[in-house]
Amino acid sequence: KVQEALDLEERQKKEGLKKKAKHPGNKAQLEEVWEAEGFDRSTFNPKTFFKMHDLNNDGEWDDFELEAVFEKEVDALFEGFEDVDQEEKRRGSVQDEGACCGAR
Repeated sequence: KVQEALDLEERQKKEGLKKKAKHPGNKAQLEEVWEAEGFDRSTFNPKTFFKMHDLNNDGEWDDFELEAVFEKEVDALFEGFEDVDQEEKRRGSVQDEGACCGAR
């Protein structure tokens, strides 16, 4: 019964996170980032926003640029999970194995 209660609590946490998560890259989310950076929401310009966050000016957002823009949303998704670092290590390990085998 203890395990059932723990499982129920974990499911409720996950369901709560699903409700909090927004679709990444929607206009409202980008406007929130714009506003957090000190700009007025009414002056939001998608092209300017993109160029401001394309740090290496290659016309594309790489993983690091995306992470910077969506950091707040990603943090909200993992809120309440204690093993995020462990998951990150596992993911890195899997990526390393793929790289050695030419799977990348």
